[in-house]
Amino acid sequence: MTTEQIVEAQKAIADMRNVLTVLMDTTDVEKLAALVEEKVPLLIHNVYKIAFKEPEIFRLEPYSMVEIPMLKVTFNRPDEKLLNAVAKEVPAVIDVLDKMAQALRETATKAPQVA
Repeated sequence: MTTEQIVEAQKAIADMRNVLTVLMDTTDVEKLAALVEEKVPLLIHNVYKIAFKEPEIFRLEPYSMVEIPMLKVTFNRPDEKLLNAVAKEVPAVIDVLDKMAQALRETATKAPQVA
């Protein structure tokens, strides 16, 4: 894995964390429903993008550990169930992203430095 690939994956993980933080901080059900509809497909796209470019990261954390909880969120109607799904599923996804980020940091320390 090149340094450029590591940086790109770290940026994608940071972007996903930002999306998840916005979802968790949104308490208005209608706004949350719109955000889920808009942001979750992009989040899942980023997961696949990393999975195809850096498959060794996903040996540690299968992308289904991110995708499945986020899909559970999208299947909820805009009501209290949606708020509960976000509250339940998003922290688990953030934990997976943290493990992926740690794996990237470890990979980066092992990567040969380009002069």
